[in-house]
Amino acid sequence: MIHELLHLQLPLLMMVAGGAFFGYRQLVEERSLIVIVTDFFMPLLIIDALRRSTLSAADAGSTVWAVAVVITILFVVALVFARLSRSELREVALPVMFPNTGFLGIPLLYLSGGPVAGSVAIIFDTIMGIPMIIMGLALCSGSVRWRSLLHLLFSPLSVAMVVGFGLRAIPGELPLSVDATLRFAGGVASPVAAFAVGVTLGQNRPEWSIRIVAGVLVRFLAGAAAGFSAATILGLSEVVASSVIVLATLPSAVFSYVLPARYGVDTTFARSMVAFTTVLGVVCIPILMLFL
Repeated sequence: MIHELLHLQLPLLMMVAGGAFFGYRQLVEERSLIVIVTDFFMPLLIIDALRRSTLSAADAGSTVWAVAVVITILFVVALVFARLSRSELREVALPVMFPNTGFLGIPLLYLSGGPVAGSVAIIFDTIMGIPMIIMGLALCSGSVRWRSLLHLLFSPLSVAMVVGFGLRAIPGELPLSVDATLRFAGGVASPVAAFAVGVTLGQNRPEWSIRIVAGVLVRFLAGAAAGFSAATILGLSEVVASSVIVLATLPSAVFSYVLPARYGVDTTFARSMVAFTTVLGVVCIPILMLFL
């Protein structure tokens, strides 16, 4: 079973490895690649996936509530971790709280769980992006402006989710040219997202410390516990429960390094968390999926 799970993840790992090589050789600019993925390819994937998904409205709603439970638990964990490690909350909160549900979660669940699990990942990632950006701005810049909230509300990812659900409600098929475009672009999004994670790993050198070891353990163990708690409290269906647990346990989000860097916060902890959790996730995530 472990062999089968690793086999399913092999395409994802190859894309990450390729990105790491290009990032290490400084052949790709990280920030531009992230913008291309999040503002172009990923929205098209979201539209295509949601309009084809068989995920019920009840399960979609449960996924939204699951995000709220997971975030609440992990925020408390981040507060405790910052206090025990004598760290500034703005340096450690984001990589502890937020998993890489977009660049890794969506491709992984599509590969291992099919369209329904992939749809759960899309909803989970889109909804989680709201508190991630709001909390990230509040912690890193000290304030949240209305312009930032409006930018989030009308971001390509948010608009894509609305369009995707809207197309589900419209009877009939899309024109063949539109359908073919969405399929083509959607197929590109997951590999390019995984490649972008690799570029981040290749360009940012991690540092090792006891605090980072503790942070890695907290990310995986607290993430899994938060996912299990959400599944139990909300009584999630089998597919949604398994997807939520995996998503909550994923490596630290790339965004947890990018945003602090933008506002001049020390990113030693965040970039090291992204690197080490992503590498260790190759082993940890298949084991978790085996139990599930």
